[in-house]
Amino acid sequence: MPLYPVSSLEATLFYTRRQDFKNLSFPFLNVIADSNCTELIVTRGVGMHHIMGITLDQGIGRTIERYTIEAK
Repeated sequence: MPLYPVSSLEATLFYTRRQDFKNLSFPFLNVIADSNCTELIVTRGVGMHHIMGITLDQGIGRTIERYTIEAK
């Protein structure tokens, strides 16, 4: 069985384009938000990404998670 390298970042960036925004053209802005970091990325094409901004301390996902735990 052959193995193919896949960039998880690239897969994440293009999944939404494939599913919901089929007519979305380059360039477009991506927001990746998880519990470790939050990134703003401009995608100009396949393999052509420019990180515009990134959090250094914690991601928005962790902040939302803490808020929901404390709000209970």
